[in-house]
Amino acid sequence: VLNSLMEASGDGREFILELASMYISSQEYDKALETLDKAEEYYGVVAQLSLQKQKIYLQKNDLEKAVAEGERLIEAHPGYSEYVLALVEVLFNNGKTDRALDLVLQNLEAYPDQSDLQLAAYSLYASKNDQPTALSYLFEAFSDPDLSATVKAGAYRDILREMKTPERDSLLNRLGQMMEELHPEQEAVYAVLGDKELLLKNKDAALAHYRRSLQIQPADEGVLQSTISLMFELGTAFSEIEEMTETAVEEFPEKAEFWFYDGTSKLAQKKYEKAEKSFLNALEFNKGVNRKLDILVGSQLGDTYHSLNKKEAAYETYEKFLALNPDNAHILNNYAYFLSLDKINLDKAKSMSEKLVRKFPDNSTYLDTHAWVLFQLKDYKNALLFMKQALENQTEPSGVMYEHYGDILYKLGEKKEALNYWKKAESLDQASELLDKKIKNKQYYEE
Repeated sequence: VLNSLMEASGDGREFILELASMYISSQEYDKALETLDKAEEYYGVVAQLSLQKQKIYLQKNDLEKAVAEGERLIEAHPGYSEYVLALVEVLFNNGKTDRALDLVLQNLEAYPDQSDLQLAAYSLYASKNDQPTALSYLFEAFSDPDLSATVKAGAYRDILREMKTPERDSLLNRLGQMMEELHPEQEAVYAVLGDKELLLKNKDAALAHYRRSLQIQPADEGVLQSTISLMFELGTAFSEIEEMTETAVEEFPEKAEFWFYDGTSKLAQKKYEKAEKSFLNALEFNKGVNRKLDILVGSQLGDTYHSLNKKEAAYETYEKFLALNPDNAHILNNYAYFLSLDKINLDKAKSMSEKLVRKFPDNSTYLDTHAWVLFQLKDYKNALLFMKQALENQTEPSGVMYEHYGDILYKLGEKKEALNYWKKAESLDQASELLDKKIKNKQYYEE
């Protein structure tokens, strides 16, 4: 049809590119080349045609003709470094490093201020293990304020991936300083400097760089991801984390991970209704693609439902996501603990908490949960045994752990010792609302 249209129209130039594309798609490369040659009669040597011909020659394993096409394009557009770099890539990928280097040096001699070609010279000399010459070109490129910060950051990141040595670290420090001085308002600079500090395990410094990058450009998905993860890891205030997660879900509203982070920050601040919405959004946008994320979200959603007094929804959620991972420690622990608080399905709670303490015999949180399940089952002697282990394994026991230990002692008739532990819990967080009443009346009260 296209050939007929071309014949009917006379010269056919309006159809020729589409015809060439069709020949390429059907792998009729000789006809494609013939058609592209004819197109050049109409349009001259242009990048779209030359690069397409070059690809075809490479498909046909005719390197020399592919190189000739690249050379024609460079000759037709003198001073355009992108065409030089395209041919350099072809030569280098086909093991012609010396020819690639000669091409770069020839063009730098004719147009010496092309810093992207200086970067190419650095890479080629580095591949030949000529580090002194390579570095001379690298510093020359980085000292050019007109070379974009994004390009420099990419080169910097490549160096960052190299094997760690004192020389590499010194080079990164010098290049980083150059980027900051020449591009103080470019987000790419601070993002890659954050990557460097993170690789060196300087997490506070990494976070500072990432936050600086986001001040300049908040819509960077990768930097947001790294920033939020670090904030959680470093124990940043949840209100600050929430500011960042709200930016993330606004900029990337279909990113399930950001909704999970947002829900987690809100749950920690007891903003339960907002946390519920964020977790539901995370599940909706994840659509089961990332199974691990679904389980993480489900475990937190169950906690949120219980805090909202939607207990049936909480237990249904726990069951749903335990079916995906029966050994999930977070769900097993919280499900068992909430059942013990609600004094229902205690045998099920015991089965779950037993599973955890067998697998994690030194985990104070799981020992505390198991002890409290046993307490509700009126197995006070074993409850005391597990709660004692929990206290011994915890460097700084919480108020609720001391309170629980006191409750168990009270049930075992050791009322004076129980009062001592209630008083220990008094000055700590997480104790129950009944603690003051227990201390005042020296008596245990059911929650």
